[in-house]
Amino acid sequence: MQRGKAPPSRRAEIQHLYQTYSSGQTILPACALLRFLHKEQNELTANEEKADSLIDRYEIEETARESRSMTFEGFLRYMESKDC
Repeated sequence: MQRGKAPPSRRAEIQHLYQTYSSGQTILPACALLRFLHKEQNELTANEEKADSLIDRYEIEETARESRSMTFEGFLRYMESKDC
């Protein structure tokens, strides 16, 4: 079974979260992803290592991974995963 794109309302909600935590930039730095994990996912024990591991697992753009950041597509992949 192939996964399709998120429904427009769900995608819009995820995009809003991404824009909020990325401060309107095109990438979400690991520190901002960590802040998201703490505040929105209530993962209070999450640390930089957890954020880095999520970037490694879900970010497909090499330049973003190298800069320890996540693009919207990587964030969307994470949000639609079982890890979320």
